[in-house]
Amino acid sequence: MGTKQTAAVPEQPVANASPWLTGLMSRTVVLSLVLMAVTLGAILLALNAFTQYRLTVSQLAEHKTQELMTANLLRQQTESLVSSSALLLLANNHFQRREAMFEVADRAEWIDRLISQLAALRATHEQFEEIRNDRDRLVEKLARLDVLVQQRIDLRQQIERSDTPNQADLTQLADIETQLVAVIQNTRQVSSNLGVAAGYQVTVIRDEVGRTVADLNTHIASQATLLKAAAAAVFVSVLVLVIFIQFSVVQRIRRLQSSMSQPR
Repeated sequence: MGTKQTAAVPEQPVANASPWLTGLMSRTVVLSLVLMAVTLGAILLALNAFTQYRLTVSQLAEHKTQELMTANLLRQQTESLVSSSALLLLANNHFQRREAMFEVADRAEWIDRLISQLAALRATHEQFEEIRNDRDRLVEKLARLDVLVQQRIDLRQQIERSDTPNQADLTQLADIETQLVAVIQNTRQVSSNLGVAAGYQVTVIRDEVGRTVADLNTHIASQATLLKAAAAAVFVSVLVLVIFIQFSVVQRIRRLQSSMSQPR
């Protein structure tokens, strides 16, 4: 009888330990899965924030910067076209006049190219048509100005060659000067409209870039808050898992070792 009782004693702890080990393993697995899920969520959140930041910066670098550069070049060419009209007005011979008209034609062609490039980058074509119309009107005014300047140069040369200036030539020269004043006033008005239309494109693109940067900063701030919350969640999950392992596993193992070291 003594032998049977001794043999039955070790079997009872093993039977009682099986449910405890199963529950411990299940709780450990659940906490580990929670930790993995929180960590994976934090990583995905960081990757999503980085992807959106990269796309926004790429859009600014590739599209908005190109639009802004093209709009600035367009404004510079319109200002150069206006200055070419001043060169045409100051021409004292036909060589200077032809040189000024060559500059006018070159600037007008560049404006048309820049408008086409900017229209391809943006979707608002109505405002570009307004720039084209102002450019065409300005070129027409400059062509009229070229005719008057040519007549003025011819009359001045004719008056300089003659010993006694003809009164009809002087009257015609005064009439040409009057016409030049009227054409110059119209040219200034068209030039002002063209400069305003080109400058408006620069202002609009700058505002869009500013809004994009502001939205990007706001998004970065919100993503930073979410990342901090995710990092805190990961820290809390790790802390809970460590505490659980410490009190549910390590402490029980120590108590088991202490119990097994006793003589009984």
